[in-house]
Amino acid sequence: MQPDPSRSNPSRQAPLRGGFALFMVGLLLLLSPSGQAAVPAAVPAPGPVAVDDLPTLDDARRLLARQRYDQAIAAFERIIEARPDDALAWFDLAQAHHLAGDLEAAVEAGRHGATFTEHRATSLYNVACALSLLGRAEESAVEIERAKAAGFVNFDLLAIDADLELVRNEGLVSLPHEHDFETLRHNSVEIPFVVLLPDDYDSNRTYPAAVVFAPGGMGKRSTDWMISSLWSDASQRTDWIIVCAAQPEKGWINHPSHHALNALMKEVRKRHRVEEDRFHFVGLGDGGRPAATYALMSRSYVRSLLMVESLAFLRWDDDEVEEIAEDEMPLTLVVTSRDGLTRQEALRAKTLLDGVEGQVRVESVAADGPALLSVTAEQLLNSLAAQG
Repeated sequence: MQPDPSRSNPSRQAPLRGGFALFMVGLLLLLSPSGQAAVPAAVPAPGPVAVDDLPTLDDARRLLARQRYDQAIAAFERIIEARPDDALAWFDLAQAHHLAGDLEAAVEAGRHGATFTEHRATSLYNVACALSLLGRAEESAVEIERAKAAGFVNFDLLAIDADLELVRNEGLVSLPHEHDFETLRHNSVEIPFVVLLPDDYDSNRTYPAAVVFAPGGMGKRSTDWMISSLWSDASQRTDWIIVCAAQPEKGWINHPSHHALNALMKEVRKRHRVEEDRFHFVGLGDGGRPAATYALMSRSYVRSLLMVESLAFLRWDDDEVEEIAEDEMPLTLVVTSRDGLTRQEALRAKTLLDGVEGQVRVESVAADGPALLSVTAEQLLNSLAAQG
């Protein structure tokens, strides 16, 4: 099961400034414009709810964290009685049922949660987990594919989630093709990486280069998906060196990993002629977090920053966002026009950075589905080239 991403996965890190003070805040909302809506579960029968006595989501979540499942479920249901369109309450209710062992109720609440765009992908994934535990492998596999179509790209989790063991054992889970990774070892950190070169690569030529951080779990399996879906067509990356760096075992946001990433960029510069000896940083989805954080920490290595469908700035305060502009770092934020929160955060960043003469652009991807599924390598490279 995928926990509530708004509480369990850190999609925002405060920039690590002088002294490298690390500040971690857990927040991630998977925002994925949906296709056909799932069949909603029945809304609890409305009844009189005293507003003053209504529990908050935080109240209900504290009960859930303390494993007081019956009380948590009752609290979420009361919230939904008062606010039937509260997407987070539906998402949390499904999780509470799952953790309490009532998997049928988890499926019902999860399918209703999947009708809300911002939680569709993760809700469908959790429905698949519950169905697998119920022994309904084929139904689970269908929901996994629906979750993927809605923007679920955490293939690292999909490959190991114990809830989906039945579906994997029956060969019903499709995982990305596994690529051959090299490993950069720096002190105690190992970074798996793949360097993609143009078909007509010439060791005597100088090329622009990009370091790209995958979405999802940001590990090898999610990086595999990114390479196959985005960079596999060499014709779309002519004249570019693309460095696909997977998350090390202990994660991206810590000092050892930061130094190891710098060592990786030094290694790439030894092997190849990199334009200006600096890299464009690209963060896809969750990969926007290390891309944005390291763009500040490794400023001498970075030419520009591009983030796609990312909420990396969601809890950065205004001063932190403005740090991006201090050295006039070009920034491009790619969003879908249908994704309200991601677009709202992109426009907030643009307003702030324009106020300090930052070079920031917001680009919309016209697509029926999530930007992560719709954006092409050609679009990204054109955006990077436009940044200079």
